[in-house]
Amino acid sequence: MKGTHSLEDLLNALGKPGRYQIIIYILISLNYMAIAFNHLGMVFYGAIPPHHCKVSLSNEGFSLNQTIPYDEHNKLDKCNMYVEVGGGETQPCTNGWIYDTYPGNPPEATIVTEWDLVCDEKYKSSLATTLYFVGVMIGSIFGILGDRFGRKPILLICLYSYLALGIGLIFVTNYVQFVIIRLIIGMFIQGIQANSYVLFSEMFIPKYRSYVGTMYEPFWALGVIWLALIAWLIKSWRWIQLALVLPTILTLSYIW
Repeated sequence: MKGTHSLEDLLNALGKPGRYQIIIYILISLNYMAIAFNHLGMVFYGAIPPHHCKVSLSNEGFSLNQTIPYDEHNKLDKCNMYVEVGGGETQPCTNGWIYDTYPGNPPEATIVTEWDLVCDEKYKSSLATTLYFVGVMIGSIFGILGDRFGRKPILLICLYSYLALGIGLIFVTNYVQFVIIRLIIGMFIQGIQANSYVLFSEMFIPKYRSYVGTMYEPFWALGVIWLALIAWLIKSWRWIQLALVLPTILTLSYIW
């Protein structure tokens, strides 16, 4: 229609990106760090430390090689123990496991050590990662919702929902609760990623979009570095989660 202008026409009229656009771009790009935290967090949450069967109290006076067989790598078997002290027939661990973890404060803890996700239950750690990315796949619906209702409101819904669920994840008491909340977090994380990228892209004329799209990636790298640093300093998965999700509180200011 004659006399009407598209968004790109208006952006072209404004010329080069101004201070406002750059500040908003940086604030939105910081969301990419949260995406890195959650996509890669299971590397630490689901880490499997060295472990072996926990022997019964009646056998504690015996050496480990009298109660636990060696595997093909000449290391203590992770999943079996002797039925009788001294050797012979073996059986799966009946008293749980002992984990060789870092004894700091707080001590090292993963979902594996907390819920004994080893041996026959080992697959559950990988399953938790798979279900998280199922949530990411489902979360693509937030891109469509962003088209329908606007990028900013959908982005804020995803950010604040992630913040609430991320804090809630710290208080789960079993594996099922953990994977369900992680799956839902994956949905909102995808909503954050899709709407953040489109939102800042629409703020720049086509000439600059390739540059801002490229400069978005270092924020992922910063997120990976921050995740590794936090996991090195804090060995417990619950405290790592808290340290990673708390900075999202700053996004409450985005509503303005």
